[in-house]
Amino acid sequence: MKTAYITCLFLMLSAIGHAQYVIENYSNAEIDQLPAVEEIANWIQFNSSNNVIPLLENPNTIDRVYLNTESAFLSLKYDRNKVDSKTHHYIDDDRNIVWYERDFYKKSKSKLKPRYQIYFTVEFVNNSYKIIDLKIGKKKKINTGDYSKN
Repeated sequence: MKTAYITCLFLMLSAIGHAQYVIENYSNAEIDQLPAVEEIANWIQFNSSNNVIPLLENPNTIDRVYLNTESAFLSLKYDRNKVDSKTHHYIDDDRNIVWYERDFYKKSKSKLKPRYQIYFTVEFVNNSYKIIDLKIGKKKKINTGDYSKN
């Protein structure tokens, strides 16, 4: 009987320690642009930020050390095994610039609590692209758009 209690306690503690996250992606990227912008977000999330740096239109857009540090943090904190679900939402937008937002949420009972956000804009010209703007942040939304109304 004592073994059953210890086993049950161990299972409960391991479930608490293994936080589950939800990723919500939003973008106005067309179907032919979507793979490129998703790849940029994946490079940032999975510690391949060296692939992002050459794509920056302005090298002063973001501090490289900060980008590398945050990318390493993201790859450890939000690795593929901890992501419970991932969805993409197309947002109809008339802007000429392509933007992409990846929001990370921690599942807490029936609520999603914001934990991290990647937001960037990309300019596509002649079958190539450049990152115009890149922002990353913890526990807050950088982009203030409310997409639930669309």
